[in-house]
Amino acid sequence: MKTILFGLSLLACTAAATAADESALEGAQCVSFAPAGFCDGMQFDTSKSATWRNYDCAGSNDVQTKASARTGNTFCDGTQGCQPAAINGWDVLRWQFDREASTGTLTGTSGGQKFVLQRNIPVEITEGACSFNQAQGGISSLSR
Repeated sequence: MKTILFGLSLLACTAAATAADESALEGAQCVSFAPAGFCDGMQFDTSKSATWRNYDCAGSNDVQTKASARTGNTFCDGTQGCQPAAINGWDVLRWQFDREASTGTLTGTSGGQKFVLQRNIPVEITEGACSFNQAQGGISSLSR
């Protein structure tokens, strides 16, 4: 009987921890590229929605085609109208963030070829909405 109760308690704790982890991803999270000297950043609005903020250093924002706060990945498909990719001549732009290392890697695909545009740049990840009211540099992470 003690074994069954212990097992049920363990299962309940695991479920609660998983729910807590998932709820932590539900709110806004800001990934600022300022530590690498860039003016832009990525805001995870919900667990499956992200907006590339200030991507042109002039206040432009665009919702990503796909995003996952859990994995730290975003996908901007220029062929589906995602502006950061489309206006810069990319078929696809993809960010992959490593939360533990506080780094990000940006890759672009054009004509079936993949290019690394930024590799393991330092980023700052904070809870809440991104604020780009202060000058954070005049170069976008899209610049090469």
